[in-house]
Amino acid sequence: MNRLLSYEEKNTPLHRLSGVTKLVFFLLWCLTSALTYDTRVLLVMVGISLV
Repeated sequence: MNRLLSYEEKNTPLHRLSGVTKLVFFLLWCLTSALTYDTRVLLVMVGISLV
């Protein structure tokens, strides 16, 4: 359990993005999932989220 909540520093493209960029992407992701009625778009978003 302790390892689950610990921070591990990594050097990946996602980790190198600024916090503002991550926040904007997250908000756009949430807005898209809330406003779309297309099941195909939602399935693609779920697939990307699971990767």
